[in-house]
Amino acid sequence: MTEHFKVRTFHGHPDLVAQLSLDANVIDVTEDENHVSISLTKDEVASLVSALKRASQTVELEKVESERIDREKNDPKHWAIIQSLGWGRSYDYNRMSDQLCNSLSREESKALRCFVNRLMNQLYETFRVWEEKTNNRLDCGDDSWSDLRAHVIGLGEEEFTAALREPQRLVDRYEAEYGSREGYRESFMHALPYDSDYN
Repeated sequence: MTEHFKVRTFHGHPDLVAQLSLDANVIDVTEDENHVSISLTKDEVASLVSALKRASQTVELEKVESERIDREKNDPKHWAIIQSLGWGRSYDYNRMSDQLCNSLSREESKALRCFVNRLMNQLYETFRVWEEKTNNRLDCGDDSWSDLRAHVIGLGEEEFTAALREPQRLVDRYEAEYGSREGYRESFMHALPYDSDYN
């Protein structure tokens, strides 16, 4: 049985949690609150907590209702915000970040970044399964792989859903001319404000 848990750390290392839980279904990463929400079995929870403690991390588990996770995965409000930025017609992520800072509260921006992080991980997991099934491999670096997934999300829900249904689309985008309509651009993630952008 798979259950949802929120794993909290208290030493400012959310990236460590995300890295250790990479083989699980990462649902949420909120950097400034130092926690990651993941979906995994009780045995996997025990393994993750042990790894964190070996890394001198203080951890706390909180069970999360599956219904809440399902609601947050497909939030039409956040898709509407992404669509309003016009990624694909423009790639001016500085302008987009300013637009979001002016139109969203600090908490709303946090929620949007969490939403996009969940989508990034959903693409990652779906593509990894597809690679294993088809024995295809996408030979690109970590930064390019992140930029590629973020680009697809920036294009909107329709393109994101199409990539989930047909992961070959990610390969085709990567192999197309960089910056072309068929390719991808760096990096939609820069359009999402951080907490520090509100200071």
